[in-house]
Amino acid sequence: MKESIIALLLILLTSCEKQKIIEVDKSKEIYILEKSTGELTLIDRDELIPVKEVEKPTTHTTYKNYKSQTVVALDSIECSLETNYYDGYMFYKFRVEPISEKIKERSSSKKFILRFTDKYGFRLYDVEIATNEMQRIMGSKKAIGYSVNSKERLSFELYKSFKNWSITWSGM
Repeated sequence: MKESIIALLLILLTSCEKQKIIEVDKSKEIYILEKSTGELTLIDRDELIPVKEVEKPTTHTTYKNYKSQTVVALDSIECSLETNYYDGYMFYKFRVEPISEKIKERSSSKKFILRFTDKYGFRLYDVEIATNEMQRIMGSKKAIGYSVNSKERLSFELYKSFKNWSITWSGM
């Protein structure tokens, strides 16, 4: 280990024109700043660890407001879905209104299944939402509905592939 520290110091001393050594007092960490590129490297014992810029959370450009769907089999309820992506999660808001007699009693066995597909119609991902996880709301047509605002962990690449959605029901 002593040899590697000495070798590291020799490298640093011979390249002082191109690099600047920075010491952070509070943490006792030492960094190398490559002047020509602006790259920063942390010296950790006998290792050089490149410091990468933290990726900023994705912005509102990932927001999707999907076309509402009517489910005739459930007394023509109207279903709407909005999604957004932040920091490894797809956040979603799903609404159903008005509540039909078939879904009036909430339970864990009665579920809506949101199916996401790509532009060719291939199934990519499903989200199951039990009716007992949904809150009662006053809908836009002054009718009582259900709503859920939740999240699912998934990759951004998968989220970007979602082009359409459909809804199925389990628990009649």
